[in-house]
Amino acid sequence: MSEGFAQWLERMLEPDYEERFASARESLAALTAPAVLTATPSNDQPEFLRPLGSKVKLIRDGDLLSIYIPPAGINAGIAPVFGFALFWNGFCFFGP
Repeated sequence: MSEGFAQWLERMLEPDYEERFASARESLAALTAPAVLTATPSNDQPEFLRPLGSKVKLIRDGDLLSIYIPPAGINAGIAPVFGFALFWNGFCFFGP
């Protein structure tokens, strides 16, 4: 596979639609004249924003990437509320 075709194919399959060819004509023109193709600049470490309210944590340490996904459902943070609810309902049900 030639270097020009590889660059053309890479640009066709670019995940970011803004980095792809704007039209079929532009793509065809680049394919027939591969010398005018330039490599698209890529960031080695792209910046990703975490969605609002996400509790997933990414921890990068050199070549190691750790992903922490907290368990769904009841966790230790809700235990005091659950305990108070049990106490209150017990008091109301069995109370005076």
